[in-house]
Amino acid sequence: LDWDLRKDDMNGYFYILNTDEANRCNLDKKETAILLAIRMIYDENQEHLGLEQDAICTVRDVLEKVVTDYAILPSKPNMEEVKRALTRLENHSDGKYNKGSCKFAILPTVLSAVSADKLNMIVSVLRKEENDEETEEDSAD
Repeated sequence: LDWDLRKDDMNGYFYILNTDEANRCNLDKKETAILLAIRMIYDENQEHLGLEQDAICTVRDVLEKVVTDYAILPSKPNMEEVKRALTRLENHSDGKYNKGSCKFAILPTVLSAVSADKLNMIVSVLRKEENDEETEEDSAD
């Protein structure tokens, strides 16, 4: 069936990969930005955590990364968009992400969803798009 079971010895988890590159979830720009922020928060907390602990963050933490710390998006998405993106990333379960104070755990498997190379590439693409949009707005004025 073109599925490959893989083990990440360094981070202590298993994951399944479709070798035909099928069955992938396509995210929109805001969902991608939120996933990147989650990965960045995980990386920042990884130094303080052992393999037995998950990184805990709030929706507010994610939004600060998306808009302020890394400026992946030019403005804060509304809470409905954030809730929809986080629920989708949580695999369609009934998450309660409609408040900034909502806490959730980031598991090490986020490393297989967004590798370090992909993280750097996507952030540079999103920033380039933002710069291009700003240039277009400036020339329109």
